[in-house]
Amino acid sequence: ERRKLRRVGPGLLQLQLTFGYMDDPDVPSELGRLIIDGEPLDMEDVTYFLGRETVVATPKRTMPSWQERLFVMQNRTAASAARFFHLPSTKVFEVGTTIEL
Repeated sequence: ERRKLRRVGPGLLQLQLTFGYMDDPDVPSELGRLIIDGEPLDMEDVTYFLGRETVVATPKRTMPSWQERLFVMQNRTAASAARFFHLPSTKVFEVGTTIEL
């Protein structure tokens, strides 16, 4: 039950992958094993869409300033989702937003 595939529309599929806590989530490897309509998935046709949030501190204080700065620093140094899931950088499309603390 690692993979659940659903057709969303013509030429558009949604794939849900489930990984356990100790698994290495290698998404391209899982996609390489996928068979759709009797054919292997063409990895050149795959685009990965990711969301990214940038956290910034603002003069309006909702928490102590040291906690705000620490949270912003931790967020900036967090590993990228693309690297975590082993996604090729040339195939990733990121959509971002800014979150003000």
